[in-house]
Amino acid sequence: MRLPIFHVLLALLLACHSGHSAPAHAQARAGGGAPVLALPGQPNAPSIEESTALKIARWDAEAELIEKVLADGDIDSETLEGLRATLDAQLNAITGLLAAARSELAPLERQRGALGARSDDVSEEPALIEAERTRLGQRIAEIGARVRLLAQADARAVALLERLSALRRQMFTRELLTRGPSLFDPGVITGAVVSFRHVLSEIHTETSERVARRSFGLPYLGRAVLNLLLIGVALYFVLRVRRTALRWLEGAPQVAIGQSRRVLTGIAMTLVRLLVPVIALSLALLAIWNSELFGPVGQSRILGLAATFIVVTGAYALGGAYYSPHAPQFRLSSLGEKEAAAAHRWLMGLAAVVGLDRMLVVQDMSSGHSIEALQLINTCLLAAGGAIVWGYARYISDGPETGNTSPPERLSEEREVDQRSEFAIAPLMRSWARVLAYVIAIVAPVLAVLGYFAASRYIFYPVVLSGAVIGLCVLLYYAVHDVVQGFDAPSAAEAGEAPSRLRLAPVIAGFLLICAAIPVLAMIWGAEVADIGTAWRTFSRGIPIGETTIAPLSFFTFLVVFLAGYLATRLVQRILTGSVLPLTGLDSGGRAAISAGVFYLGVVLSGLIAISTAGLDLSNIAIVAGALSVGIGFGLQNIVNNFISGIILLIERPIKAGDWVELGSGSGYVRQINVRSTEIETFDRAALIVPNSELISGPVTNWTHNSLNGRLIVPIGVAYGTDPRMVATMLTEIARAHPMLLRHPAPFVLFRRFGADALEFEIRGLLRDVNWILNVTSDINFEIARRFAEAGIEIPFAQRDLHLRNAGELGRSIGEAVRGESGRSPDPDRTEES
Repeated sequence: MRLPIFHVLLALLLACHSGHSAPAHAQARAGGGAPVLALPGQPNAPSIEESTALKIARWDAEAELIEKVLADGDIDSETLEGLRATLDAQLNAITGLLAAARSELAPLERQRGALGARSDDVSEEPALIEAERTRLGQRIAEIGARVRLLAQADARAVALLERLSALRRQMFTRELLTRGPSLFDPGVITGAVVSFRHVLSEIHTETSERVARRSFGLPYLGRAVLNLLLIGVALYFVLRVRRTALRWLEGAPQVAIGQSRRVLTGIAMTLVRLLVPVIALSLALLAIWNSELFGPVGQSRILGLAATFIVVTGAYALGGAYYSPHAPQFRLSSLGEKEAAAAHRWLMGLAAVVGLDRMLVVQDMSSGHSIEALQLINTCLLAAGGAIVWGYARYISDGPETGNTSPPERLSEEREVDQRSEFAIAPLMRSWARVLAYVIAIVAPVLAVLGYFAASRYIFYPVVLSGAVIGLCVLLYYAVHDVVQGFDAPSAAEAGEAPSRLRLAPVIAGFLLICAAIPVLAMIWGAEVADIGTAWRTFSRGIPIGETTIAPLSFFTFLVVFLAGYLATRLVQRILTGSVLPLTGLDSGGRAAISAGVFYLGVVLSGLIAISTAGLDLSNIAIVAGALSVGIGFGLQNIVNNFISGIILLIERPIKAGDWVELGSGSGYVRQINVRSTEIETFDRAALIVPNSELISGPVTNWTHNSLNGRLIVPIGVAYGTDPRMVATMLTEIARAHPMLLRHPAPFVLFRRFGADALEFEIRGLLRDVNWILNVTSDINFEIARRFAEAGIEIPFAQRDLHLRNAGELGRSIGEAVRGESGRSPDPDRTEES
């Protein structure tokens, strides 16, 4: 039996090879697609082109159906959203196929470019090269056709999606302007009462039927005991566990603790306020479901009530985290205790209105209840919500209007200053929010009373939910900010340093919170998932402006890749500076030059890699660069000159970091050589910024260029009559005794000249480190003063005697002049002038 089966398999393999492999190989030589491997007994798998053609045909059929539905004009909102979802799925599939086709086309074009252009003389072209060029050309043409078909399908789907979006906006506008029954219309209240009685009758009927079918035996008694136990545990969680945990957490910060621990304790209190009631609610729902007393209608109402309870609990927890009426040490708001408690209560009331609306209006809209009942409930809830918003609006502004001009007593001064500095523009925003709250508190109930059901809801609830989302983002930002500040500030204060870069974490967290809140806010104001997908595709593809397409996602990719390359460059630079370069024996200037060169090279490579990864078109950049070259040549020639000079300084190294240089604008130590300028720290600890071109083109004295050795000259003069040999011997001993002067060549003394007031000498020698020239000069002068005082050698100073040849005649003339002035009659004019 094994031998015939082996022969059958061998025959099938030979048939497969002769029937499929050879034609596919021939097709590949002729320039067709890659050979398709087919299993024996199965049809050939379709190629990518065939699969794409089938998908495009299906998409065209769907597009024609959508166009027909749009042409009929009779379409409801549910059908519209279904069509938009279909087009959104099409666009996602087309986007993926387009990306795959273009990624497949790019290497083929590079391969054809590597073969070079076709020669005019066909006889000189090898046959193999020409065949490969032909095959690549046919393959590129096939993929290019696929790309064009996909682009056409994409454009058609986008156009249909735009038509559906425009139709949706028209339907939405019509719905907002449609007036339904109002409280002034007869029969509204009657119809609402009938609808309410109908709902209650359904719940009563379901419960009565279930109770009638219930057998009150021992199993029922055990289930009832279990349900009562679950409800008791739920009440214990709400009344006992929550209160005990909150008291313990509120009492913990009475001792001196840091800000980070205070923030973590506040987060723990928020979780207790939120999770403990939710756990209790879950136990209560489990008990209700276990009782099996309610049918579908009753269960839906209980679930709606549970959702309302969760909404109120969330407002209680998050509002308690911000206002903290009973624990001012955790309070983020600057309200007083009474004002914070009142604001917290108003906030919970507003959450109750939102939860009841979801239970009584939104749920009933989908259930098909009467419009009269919906209108009555909506009007009552908006009237209550408007009153609550009006009362809550006065607490939006945390200023003097609330009667509290100072933060809570236990709020630290640092926290107060930090809060005020961060929210410098907050008063204006809070004023706008307060005006908006007053407007919706009046307009929404009025529209509801007049019968504008959709308009009243669209004005009120999106504003309230948007405020909730923004408040949650503010709380999360506060948590991140305070935790980072609490962990970073003590270590920085102990080290006596500036705060670390960890302070950037709140900025990054704020940016991420904004990015996460934008789609949520868009959906609150009526956007659908398809709208979010359309916005993301627009963000990914780019916005066409003329012939240029600006893709924000490409710029974001560029920033991310460039930032990653920059951080990697900094890491490599730090490793080189701290671990590798100190082992090479190079001086500090050489190490600084290598470190700077690695940094600039890494930044350039990071930019190029980021541009390549983001897929930015460099041809437009090249055109712009060519257009700006003239401006660079004229207006930016100094910058280019300084840039080239900086590169010369790094390569040639006539001046390096750590050198003591002296130039016309000042002298000091070179601290850093940048691309445009060089930073020199003067002896007054001032930063002297010198353009690199001045260091290249102007004269610069570098005291430590080749070595640290430098010549010391100390002039000294002695009085005439002193023995010059004794002075020279004494000065030589002083110079050679100082440890900073080199022994070879040894310091020596010069008798320079016979000065006008003294015999002038000089001590000359070479210092081991010229940076100590002032200290060595001072030491030698101190020693000279001491040795000269012991030896009785006088250090003269300039003295002048004035000799008058006719002193007697000059004295008599002065006396006569004085006597003549005293005996003259007074001159009125002169006296008045005097």
